[in-house]
Amino acid sequence: MDRLIDLIAESVKDKSNIHLATLHANAEQEAIGFLDHACQQFHPIESLISSVSPGVGTHAGPGTVSLAYMEGI
Repeated sequence: MDRLIDLIAESVKDKSNIHLATLHANAEQEAIGFLDHACQQFHPIESLISSVSPGVGTHAGPGTVSLAYMEGI
C-alpha cells in the first residue's frame, strides 16, 4: 500500500483538485484505514469508499483493497 501511495504521489505532484476512492472486496475496515492514510498524504477535495462489483470480487478475491484517483477536475 505504501508503494501505491508513492506512485500516486509521483503522478499528482504539484496538482490540485484531487479525488480519491478506495474499493474493497469484503475488506471495509482495511479500505477505511487505507483511505485515511491517503487523505493525510493528498488532502483530496473528495473521497469515498465503495465495494467492488461481484465480477471483480470473484477474480480479485476477498480482502482486496484498491485506491483510485483523479486530479485536476
